Amino acid sequence: MPKSKSSSMKVKLADRRSRRRCLLVLPDQGSPVKVSPLDLGIEGRDRSWNAHADNFIRANESYLRALSLDVIFSSNPNELEISLKGNGVVGAVPLRAPNTHHIIGGIVVRPRFGWRSIGSLFSSIGWSASPEMLNCPLVPGSAREIPAWVIAGPAVAQLTSLLQYSGPRFREVTEVRSNPRGQIRWHEYCSKQAATGNLHLLPCEFSDLDVDHQLRRYIRWALEKIRSDLGVCRGTDLFALQLWEKVEALIRVLSSIKPLLPDHRSLDSMQRTLRQQSSMTDLGFEAIDGFSMSAD
Repeated sequence: MPKSKSSSMKVKLADRRSRRRCLLVLPDQGSPVKVSPLDLGIEGRDRSWNAHADNFIRANESYLRALSLDVIFSSNPNELEISLKGNGVVGAVPLRAPNTHHIIGGIVVRPRFGWRSIGSLFSSIGWSASPEMLNCPLVPGSAREIPAWVIAGPAVAQLTSLLQYSGPRFREVTEVRSNPRGQIRWHEYCSKQAATGNLHLLPCEFSDLDVDHQLRRYIRWALEKIRSDLGVCRGTDLFALQLWEKVEALIRVLSSIKPLLPDHRSLDSMQRTLRQQSSMTDLGFEAIDGFSMSAD
């Protein structure tokens, strides 16, 4: 039975709400800003902080600490209230939903005198000091609030690390061959090849030095997105220019690789595999995922 027009519209509206990004913008060392649980997409009977405050702090504790944000609790006669206050650190960090812990937006702390003043300061001192890049995933929806280099800096660092992991390295390969290599999977040979008369085909499992081409295509796509964002301001922002040149060098390394818009399921699978095979904590997949979300 085909969907009615009204039901189709409801699905579209629900999907739009689920994809909405929440961006909390705070002044540095300014007045506390109240955080509404409704803005974070909390659903259910109780949408107040009474039921979700602990989960909010637990989901975002490391990010709140990275920006040295003060969490201020207050109450009115009916419910608990939460406010955030900038405390001397500017930048952007992700914001996770209290109930799902998924990244749904970000928290941005703006300098008191604006981003342009900070860029002018670094330029005037010859960039002998540079901003410290927080090791956090990309902040969806923050591009209009902060300079491109603030978003791109940690993403470039993560992608550089991920590019090193992507190859060349020994990987486990399963392949049906006419010449044996590595370990022959005899059970599979008897049940499939021998049973169908293909006695000369041997299912083999072996380690081979190879490059993860799909991951490199995703990395190339993300780097080109960063290059495009930085290209808008590299003529007037020295740090954006420096990052743009670094991205250009990485893209040249991948000159033979065609970019590919990342598939979220493939990224999740790659990330699970990497966690099993490596002790790396800065995986870099969230940087790719953040850019792909902004492209959806």
